[in-house]
Amino acid sequence: MARIIISILGAQTIPNILFIKEFDRSKNTKHVFISSKEMNELQVAETIAAVCNLKPNQVQVITLDNKSVLKINDVLQRASFAETDEYVVNITGGNKLMSQMAFAFFAKMPKAAIYYLPINELAIQQLHPQLAEVTLASKLTLEEYLLAHNFVINARGSTTSFQHSPHTIFNQVIQQGGPSRVKIITDTLAQEYLQNDKVYLSGAWFEEWLFIFIKKQLGLGPDDIAFNIKLKHLRSVSILESDNEVDVAFVYKQKLYMLECKVYTSSLPIKGDKVVMPMYKNAAIAKNFGLQARNFVAILAPMGNGQQRIKDLENQNISKVFTWDDFVNPQNIIDHIKLS
Repeated sequence: MARIIISILGAQTIPNILFIKEFDRSKNTKHVFISSKEMNELQVAETIAAVCNLKPNQVQVITLDNKSVLKINDVLQRASFAETDEYVVNITGGNKLMSQMAFAFFAKMPKAAIYYLPINELAIQQLHPQLAEVTLASKLTLEEYLLAHNFVINARGSTTSFQHSPHTIFNQVIQQGGPSRVKIITDTLAQEYLQNDKVYLSGAWFEEWLFIFIKKQLGLGPDDIAFNIKLKHLRSVSILESDNEVDVAFVYKQKLYMLECKVYTSSLPIKGDKVVMPMYKNAAIAKNFGLQARNFVAILAPMGNGQQRIKDLENQNISKVFTWDDFVNPQNIIDHIKLS
């Protein structure tokens, strides 16, 4: 008797990957991916297999017409699923017709269990042979989440050992009322400033501070979060090192969070147009990472008349903009992440 995990493929790969990680308890487990022409063109089966470390001899891909009930039934009947085998069926992916047909087909098998994993939920719903709720114990690392969307990390930041720590600089900024009032930051604006900490003091420290702060407050492990990340799409034709750069990214409760970080050193309040580009940049990157992705912009400076502009743009593919008031009371940031 073989144990076979049945996965219906759709554009959202995360539910299938989490399901496989949860139920694949043996190297002898076999996998059947029920796919469509569209999903084959997107190489969804290959992506899931790569993230889950499945060997080619473990995987069978069955392609069907996802718009015809008769053709779907014909393909499933001809696939020769043995009644003596055990089937663990995930009907989360695909379209409604595919999932309903898979339920009807496998529910007739004597050794079949059928499940559904809602996006953004931490429990798997068992639909057959009895109704039950299974707590999702498995999780994705940041690299696994990115690979599930065909991106790899080519480079990432590492914590520095400059004279002024991120924590020290952040405290000075808050105590003195903004980056423009902190001498170690404004000194770097001078053309003659040539010290090797120029990039760091100009703003890189802020990415590192957010990385350390979020990691500690959310209890994240080293595989869950990174900063100063260079991303490359697996099928990119670009000769550049990266296709996208993300200041801070982490996975928390099965969701991807990305932050674009900005430190403004002007003594004048920020105008709305200053925040538009980083917001649009982050929104554009987030579109690559599925329905669960959350994209934030963190701006460390008093906002002036930019506040209303931010509120307008938060309704346009931006999950949240963290501004000066949030950093005066940084627990606001953590509370928002936990609720998002």
